[in-house]
Amino acid sequence: MPELFNVEEAVINPMTEEQWAEVLRRQGKRVVSHRGRYWIEPVRGFYEPVHWLATLTEEEATRPKFGCWGFRTRLKDAASGLANGTMPVQLCSNVADYSEQTLTSGRRNHLRRCRKRVQIVQLKNGQILRDQGYDVMLSAIRRTDYGQAPELEQYSSSVDLLVQDPHMMVLAGLAGDRLAGYMTGYAVGDVAYIQNVFLATEFLSTYVGTGLPFEFVQACRRAGTIRQVVYGLHSIEDPRLCTFKAGMGFPPANLPTRFSIQPMVGMFLRYRYPYKFYRLTGQHPKKVEEGPSSSTETEDC
Repeated sequence: MPELFNVEEAVINPMTEEQWAEVLRRQGKRVVSHRGRYWIEPVRGFYEPVHWLATLTEEEATRPKFGCWGFRTRLKDAASGLANGTMPVQLCSNVADYSEQTLTSGRRNHLRRCRKRVQIVQLKNGQILRDQGYDVMLSAIRRTDYGQAPELEQYSSSVDLLVQDPHMMVLAGLAGDRLAGYMTGYAVGDVAYIQNVFLATEFLSTYVGTGLPFEFVQACRRAGTIRQVVYGLHSIEDPRLCTFKAGMGFPPANLPTRFSIQPMVGMFLRYRYPYKFYRLTGQHPKKVEEGPSSSTETEDC
């Protein structure tokens, strides 16, 4: 039987940056250590800190790997003069005061409907995800056309590691005995991250997509040490998603960063993938159309 825990008692258990780096290594991600900080290679040749909102000193905020084509990191206040871009994130910056009143009236109404239609629980074993989670993931990916599902065998083997990790938070929305949706999240230091949210298309009318992130922030609030929660990067090309996140108390925020991208790579991304370039640099796609800027050429990696 699946172990289902009352979500009202769920409390997130933060990790250190080093612990999160080790989790990523176990997942097969490429992680490197540079001047005492940990960096991940999300795409070949590009690096960013494993802890997105970590603030690095001038000495730390340098090229983490010889031959990389780019990197991006936040900066400590003393090094803010090095900032040449921003990280656009959807950010809840006042976790201590997060409540139903933080939501817009429409989202409060959806939260009430969710509570009538869905039971949100914390998972501590992987049975329900092995039985139903893969289909929910596939449903979400097909609907949103975002992401790529692993093979079923790979998914199943990762489930127990996920739910049994004391630092990972796995919340599920149950409509009777059906899995309506689930989400994963974690915290590093005083910042928590909503990692993945998968909603079954046939259960969208339950508003489980409102209930899950709301309860995650409540679990962060109960920890007493979490100051901010990140709900992904700002997907400016998807205004409905941005409006939803803002209504949930995650308005867009542009955090000063230092980034460096090889000029030819930067030019290619700027014109071929302007929204990805925006999420890397904070440069608005409308400004991208106006022509190249020298800001991507501050350092040749």
